[in-house]
Amino acid sequence: MPLTNQQIRIIKKTIVTGQDRLPILFNAVSDPTRCRIFRLLMVTRGDVKVSDIAHIMSMTLPAISQQLKILEQSGLVSREKIAQTVYYRIKKDDPIVMSIVKTILKEQRR
Repeated sequence: MPLTNQQIRIIKKTIVTGQDRLPILFNAVSDPTRCRIFRLLMVTRGDVKVSDIAHIMSMTLPAISQQLKILEQSGLVSREKIAQTVYYRIKKDDPIVMSIVKTILKEQRR
């Protein structure tokens, strides 16, 4: 059944209006390294120092920082700087992020 003009206007307004986070989120999790970092933050369930993430991932601090920057810009993680140390955590107050976390956890149980 074809769409009515009113339905088309509503759909156009819905998909054009506002910032669409999906491309940003998909880009953030499209990289295997960023996926592993995201899972690492899920498993730890708290604040993790950048140096610890670099050590666990066997990567340099600049390389990890670049990946974390992309995850932070996507809105998946947040950071907090205390003195000279930077900590990262999953953004638990974001329903989209928590939906992604639940999906990943569900898939891992299979």
